[in-house]
Amino acid sequence: MTRQPEKKDKPESIPLSGLSASCMVQRQSLRFCRKAKPL
Repeated sequence: MTRQPEKKDKPESIPLSGLSASCMVQRQSLRFCRKAKPL
């Protein structure tokens, strides 16, 4: 339970610079951010 959110927050907040803020607010949309990622 503790390692799940941590692993999702770290890998997503590193590659995403500007989207990281949006993803952090909408943790549920984390998966969507990955697809919307410019990379």
